[in-house]
Amino acid sequence: MQPGYAPPASGSNPACEVLDRLRASLDEKTYANWIDGKIALSARDDELTVGVGSPFLLAWMQRQFGVAIRAAARDILGPSARLRYTVDGRLGLPTVRVATVLEADKKTPEAGIAAAAATPSNGGPKVATVPQRAAASPDRRRYADLAEFVVGPNSEFAFAAAQRFCECPSAAAGPLYLFGGVGLGKTHLLEGIAKRLRSADTTRQVAYFTAEALANYFTDALRNRTLPAFRNRFRGVGVLIIDDVDFFDGKKGLQEEFLHTLQHLESRGRAIVLAADRHPKLMTRTSEELVTRFLAGTVCRLESPSFETRLRILERKVARLAEVPSGPVLEFIARRFRGGVRELEGALNCLEVFRSLSGRPVGVGAARQILGDMERDCLRAVRLLDIERAVCEFFGVDPTELRSAKRSRCVSQPRMLAMYLARKHTQAAFGEIGAHFGGRNHSTVIAADRKMRQLLERSSSWNVAAEKVPLSELVLSIEASLRAS
Repeated sequence: MQPGYAPPASGSNPACEVLDRLRASLDEKTYANWIDGKIALSARDDELTVGVGSPFLLAWMQRQFGVAIRAAARDILGPSARLRYTVDGRLGLPTVRVATVLEADKKTPEAGIAAAAATPSNGGPKVATVPQRAAASPDRRRYADLAEFVVGPNSEFAFAAAQRFCECPSAAAGPLYLFGGVGLGKTHLLEGIAKRLRSADTTRQVAYFTAEALANYFTDALRNRTLPAFRNRFRGVGVLIIDDVDFFDGKKGLQEEFLHTLQHLESRGRAIVLAADRHPKLMTRTSEELVTRFLAGTVCRLESPSFETRLRILERKVARLAEVPSGPVLEFIARRFRGGVRELEGALNCLEVFRSLSGRPVGVGAARQILGDMERDCLRAVRLLDIERAVCEFFGVDPTELRSAKRSRCVSQPRMLAMYLARKHTQAAFGEIGAHFGGRNHSTVIAADRKMRQLLERSSSWNVAAEKVPLSELVLSIEASLRAS
């Protein structure tokens, strides 16, 4: 026994006694506004756990009431009392008051929780705050459903992996990593996973964030000195889902924090789902520790949908329109727009606006004219300089090196790839391409183009940042940056 300290009487509840001390030390208005119904306390041995409804309230409690809570804990639990703050999402929900009996030595998950109890004036039993499920807000984010995902050869492996993950997330060996171009369904799959997991188990904590949102929370935590609250929020979940994780590329501070978060979750058997535009090996400015953790899981690629898949996507989308376009119109759209789902949706929206304004049904001729005008407005010629810039940025070489007489592999391979892309995406002749890349003759460009095609047919790989990367992935990544620019 600690000197000068009398332990709580047998059968007493230390958490409730700490609340009594807080009520005595604070004025009535402050207690009602910030303590009563706002925190949940549980005591085990000499540790007092303080649960609050949000990370922001957690930081506020630490700054404003940390001294008072620590003093009350030491009065009840002894001078060696320790505090641990945690986020309890249930406290942010509407509450009702119910009678409860709390015992410190119970083994149930609810053991020892006293949620900001107040003593009734008649001296009756203490009551604890018990959360009720909040009604759905009309402003809440609407999540896509896995059942609405149109599966094709381009996405069947990723979809099967998502379904398997939902069946037993705790059995997943490493993160589920989805990657592919823009508008191919990565976010749909992530939202579908989050929705299905939440509906299957309402007590499971599923956190869905974009990488940018996580970065904003991290910078706010640094600015406000509330890193413990930030870490508790992201490391205390059952399933963590992060979209656009390649946003971390080149951001060392964020990468280190995210790496520690992944290590913490994996060591406790928590499930992780990630999505990005690039394969992990193509994140050349991401730490090796983080890349290897991405690769340790299930890496699934989503490709551009085939014509049949695009047609089925359109048939699914037109169900919400007032007037469904004819089959030939849908086939025309599916053949004309091959990029992704968003292009198909944009084409449908244009035709629907035309139909609603003109009052006439849209046939193939009208669709060809309307969508043809839209495409012409978006035309942009790819120049040799654009290709040179994209290749140099990807491989980290200088344009002068690409045009030089150097024959080292670190220069000759990017130069050969640039010549191949120039022939594929521009109308420049072999002689023009050779002249641009250091005054080489047309036979050099022909040989480079032929060599690249052979390498792609053989599914060859190149070394990039000490990793072997499929050549087809390199081409797709550089072409994506060309489209983005």
